[in-house]
Amino acid sequence: MPVKVIANAVKKRHNFPMETFDAHSSGRLRIGSVLFLAFIGTGIYLGFQLAPYWINNFELQELMTEKARGGQVTTDAEMRKTLTKKAEELGITLADEDIEIERNPTQISISTRWQFDYNFFGLYTHTFVFSPQITAQYQ
Repeated sequence: MPVKVIANAVKKRHNFPMETFDAHSSGRLRIGSVLFLAFIGTGIYLGFQLAPYWINNFELQELMTEKARGGQVTTDAEMRKTLTKKAEELGITLADEDIEIERNPTQISISTRWQFDYNFFGLYTHTFVFSPQITAQYQ
């Protein structure tokens, strides 16, 4: 008797039937739940696979920005050498001729382009293209 009284008190206080707790007691998952978990898992996997490429692009852009800011005192050859060396460290294939440097009396622009192919589970190959471009005003 006291157990039933406690169960009724809990039921009244929380306004939910006690039977809802064991509605899926068989332990089966719905198809929608499995598909949702597969979708989330695939997204996390691809994120870990592709994030390093975007991080490398960001690091190369930061170096390009740094070199553009000091462009008045740095020669084009020095900039190209530094950028290709950093690209090589990051695993990006860049040659000196892939880096375009344009100067005028008030600003400098540095741009390049690189790409990589990613194979999605052996089913589909996509080419990702990165083309960082930096313009800095002389001070």
